[in-house]
Amino acid sequence: MEEETHYNKKQLLNFRMQHGRKSLAAERRLSRETKECRKHGSATASCSWGSFEELNTVVKGKNEIRSQIQAIQGESEQARKEHVEVKSKIQRLLKELQRVELELGCLQKRLLELCCGGREEEEGGLQVYPSSRALLYMRVLEVQNQRTYRAKRDSREIIH
Repeated sequence: MEEETHYNKKQLLNFRMQHGRKSLAAERRLSRETKECRKHGSATASCSWGSFEELNTVVKGKNEIRSQIQAIQGESEQARKEHVEVKSKIQRLLKELQRVELELGCLQKRLLELCCGGREEEEGGLQVYPSSRALLYMRVLEVQNQRTYRAKRDSREIIH
């Protein structure tokens, strides 16, 4: 009987050295099962060995779950980095859009001056008499500006 107890303690010590003291509940369960086996007179190595195999399976499952969690954390970190990159690209594009809109406004003014019918200088500056073609063009520009404003507003809402 002493040899069997010594063998069980040796198995437990080997298991602790392999896996550390992380699985105390499993060790306690193994100890309780070994005691039950002794009560029935069958305290042999095979009686407790099944519990060690079960304990090893539990530890392997725990390690697999831990590695899956680490993989998911890596993926979420990568997604966060990509989100930051996309957000900065959108902000750069919005700045570029503002610059282009400013240029477009200047060009539209110049084109409007060229499209207008007669011009007459006044004391306060240039007086322009637009033709019907120029009025139509002004209306088209107004509609385009409204669309641009809406698109810019929508893109800002997406960012925030």
